[in-house]
Amino acid sequence: MKTANTSLITIGSSIVILLLIVISSHAGLSGGAILAAACVAIFGLAIVIFNWLKQKENEKADQQDNQEQQENLQVCVQSMHQGLQQILSNPTFQSIHENCIQIKEHLPQDSVQAEQLQKIINSTFLTINDFKLPEAKVEEQEVENIAEPTYSEVIDIFYDQGGFVHEKGETLLRDFLDTNQQTKLGKRTISGIKAAADESSERMQGLSTNSSEISINISTVSSAVEQLSSSLNGISSNTQQALKLSSEADYSASETLITMKELSTMADQIDGIVRLIDHIAKQTNMLALNATIEAANAGDAGKGFSVVASEVKTLSQQTTQANNDIALAMEKVQSGIARALEHTEKVNKIITNVAKINSSIDDSVQSESLAAKEVEQSVLLIAQASQQSAGNIGYASENLNAVFKSLDQMEGFFNQIASNSDTGQESSRGLVQQGKDLYTSLLGYCPAGDPMAQKIQDQLGAMENQGPEQPEESDDCDSIEFF
Repeated sequence: MKTANTSLITIGSSIVILLLIVISSHAGLSGGAILAAACVAIFGLAIVIFNWLKQKENEKADQQDNQEQQENLQVCVQSMHQGLQQILSNPTFQSIHENCIQIKEHLPQDSVQAEQLQKIINSTFLTINDFKLPEAKVEEQEVENIAEPTYSEVIDIFYDQGGFVHEKGETLLRDFLDTNQQTKLGKRTISGIKAAADESSERMQGLSTNSSEISINISTVSSAVEQLSSSLNGISSNTQQALKLSSEADYSASETLITMKELSTMADQIDGIVRLIDHIAKQTNMLALNATIEAANAGDAGKGFSVVASEVKTLSQQTTQANNDIALAMEKVQSGIARALEHTEKVNKIITNVAKINSSIDDSVQSESLAAKEVEQSVLLIAQASQQSAGNIGYASENLNAVFKSLDQMEGFFNQIASNSDTGQESSRGLVQQGKDLYTSLLGYCPAGDPMAQKIQDQLGAMENQGPEQPEESDDCDSIEFF
């Protein structure tokens, strides 16, 4: 504006000089005066031309400076937009979100681990829409219109945009740092779950080994019980047969005892008959003696009768001798019958005791047989329970293997999240740095003493002093109750 005003003044002065020359010529001034006036006019015209050329040169230089500034601002804006688009188009956001959804799908909804890991899944992530530039930001056509007498409005726009980019970059960086911390917590949680699962697996392997040993022992016990049951059945059969024989022997002994008693009675009766015969023999002998005496007294007449009496006496003596022999034999018979009766009574008592013992043995064998059957039934139930337990252990082992696979998959998801988070941190730091670079570029475009320059410097100082806070170590996983 100052150059334009100076040119106008110079042109006006030249016109005044020309007018003075014309007026002087009409006024009849001398040739020297007119020449002097003409020289002054020519000199003034030369000054005007020189100033005009200088103005054109300055305008051209200003246009070049404005074009360079426009190009620099365009490069800065494009760089900023490209950096922001790289952050927004980076698959980190969508990958983290998808990984979180996959982890959520692999967690039982009613488990304690789900509640703990849900905190990781629900970590605060700003959506892509939150990082879109405001509608009032600079577009290419706005950059083309920057060639204004002042850059204040443009600088204000880029000042706001630089603050926006820096703020969103720091927000991103804080979120990624928090994501990194939550990922560490998730990995610690998974490590705890895997440790508990390993312990459960070892316990199940021990139970499986014990179940196998129990099955072997049960098979051995079952075989022993079967042998015992078979032996008890044989003993019971033999005892029943012995009991039957004992009953028959007891009956025979009782009958023998009765017979021996009858024989003893008959022996007593025979003894009585023998005594009667002995008495008769003695009487007969007395009669024979008397007959002999009477025959001797009768003389010859009694000789025949004497012979008969002698024969009768001899017969009586033989009878007495036979009777004595019979009596002696009967005494032996009675003695033998008495001894046989005594032994028969003892045998009868023994057989009775044997029968009682056999009966007691049979009762015991029956009880043992029932107990053996109950033991065999219990062994079968234990075997079935052991087989069912082994099946349950196998099923639990398969489920535990599936849990291990899910844990490994979730651990892979967390590792991927951590990797994406590291990439996002680097991108976020780049975005923060781009905001600072934009402020630094704007500072170079501000005239000295411009309040905006001081404002930008203050903001740069604040950016250097501020930074995303590191998240504190969380001990939430220490409170997780593992199965």
